[in-house]
Amino acid sequence: MNDNWSVDFYSKKIKKITSFILKDNSIIKNEQSPLFQKSEKDLEKLELNNIKVSLDEALGAVDKIKNEKIPAEDIKSRIIILQQDKTPIWNISSITSALNLLNIKINATNNEIIEQFINQCGYTCIHVLI
Repeated sequence: MNDNWSVDFYSKKIKKITSFILKDNSIIKNEQSPLFQKSEKDLEKLELNNIKVSLDEALGAVDKIKNEKIPAEDIKSRIIILQQDKTPIWNISSITSALNLLNIKINATNNEIIEQFINQCGYTCIHVLI
């Protein structure tokens, strides 16, 4: 799996996202970009004090579900979002070796699985993933 990290910050003031990429021990700032949303609404403020489930715990829950549902596939890439939607949520999408998409939303206060699905793309979705 790629070890480069991208961290995005949303500015409510300018309604844009700024991305920072950690690559080879350097931080690269990307251009600001508009927020991608299904419907335009203000994002709720994420209170970090309310986060009780660590990223490692959330990834452990994702790996457990992956091993139950699609044990023969390896995770090749992950998109991890910590967001506020009434409650803090870890929204973790994993792309597998068979180009399937496993998306799991986890309550970041109690580790409860809110939603999970597997989109079995295979080669039919390759244009979306590249």
